[in-house]
Amino acid sequence: MRPIRLALMLAALPLAGCGLQDLDPLPDPPPPLDAALPEAGAPVAADVCSVRWQQRVESLEVPLGALRVDFTTFEPQEICFGRPADCRRLIVDPAENRDDSLDFAARRIRISQAFGLMRTEVTRRQWAEVMRFHGLDPTPPGLDDGCAGDDCPVHDLSWSAAVVFANLASEAACLEPCYALDCPDPDGRALDADYRCRSVTWCAGDEDGRGEPCFECTGFRLPTEVEWAYAAQLDSASIFHPLDLRCDAVPLNCDPADANAALLGEVARLCSDGPRPVALDARAQHPLNMHDLLGNVAEWVFDARGPFPAAGAVDPVRARLDAPPRFDDDPDRGRIARGGSWIPGPAVVNTMRRTGLDEEDIGPDEIGLRLAIKAYDTERTFCAPE
Repeated sequence: MRPIRLALMLAALPLAGCGLQDLDPLPDPPPPLDAALPEAGAPVAADVCSVRWQQRVESLEVPLGALRVDFTTFEPQEICFGRPADCRRLIVDPAENRDDSLDFAARRIRISQAFGLMRTEVTRRQWAEVMRFHGLDPTPPGLDDGCAGDDCPVHDLSWSAAVVFANLASEAACLEPCYALDCPDPDGRALDADYRCRSVTWCAGDEDGRGEPCFECTGFRLPTEVEWAYAAQLDSASIFHPLDLRCDAVPLNCDPADANAALLGEVARLCSDGPRPVALDARAQHPLNMHDLLGNVAEWVFDARGPFPAAGAVDPVRARLDAPPRFDDDPDRGRIARGGSWIPGPAVVNTMRRTGLDEEDIGPDEIGLRLAIKAYDTERTFCAPE
């Protein structure tokens, strides 16, 4: 009788949701770019964090050597950052939250600076263009991944290599570098998963060494963790956008017989033997033409790992580690990557998931980058490199 009784008990339990039950339905993704998105609204209850972002109509096109790179721009906005209500089934941070003891619940955060974010992950073509501009070896890391073509995402990249590339890309676009770096000369060492800087300071002109964020820098940089989450989510609970999945329906393993696992695999390139070229699947795109935020390769953000910012924080950035790195004196192991990669299963692809090298929950071969830039309030003329 015990199996029957257990089945009856399970049937009586309510399904755990992601806090979407009391929110308006998500729009059908992806709508035309000129379609109006839902306006940000007040929460339906005092304890519900419900916010929808606002689109900025114009896009931003920035020269990168001989190429031009498309950015989606995002307006200042109050957003929800963290775990949607009742979504305890999916772990936010495997290094700090293995027993779900820390508070990663969604809280309102204010982004006061408009910014642009690349519509795709940095590709081999873009990497090679920047390196050729500087007379460096154009061969990108991560070539042995089974992905063919110049539009494959660059990966197998340390956080240090990502910030160095951001500075090199700024110079290739005639923009000011955002970071002051104490790093090995790129001429003498490849920018790959083994590359390490001794120190990185944002911004480059910070002469007193305080390391404070410099959102006014005009060059390329890594997005902050909060900026990345803002761009990746449609509202407070769309953690699988562009798919409208609820937490209780998300498979935790690579089961090809599970329709939701197959759908996530199609959109986010999961449980496979390598990444794919960027921006190939229209179903994988954001309403504002963002691609591969759920998966393909994970992406470095600027922040150091630590507790979530407090509710009401404005432009929070965790620029430095609170303590010396715990592993091999390696500062990259204190940094955060966002988004899933092609290797693990569906449980890690949601947009609230934060990961990194701290507990080896992800490998450097799975991590690439996507560049951010200041969104300009007036028309800007970019100079042409000589």
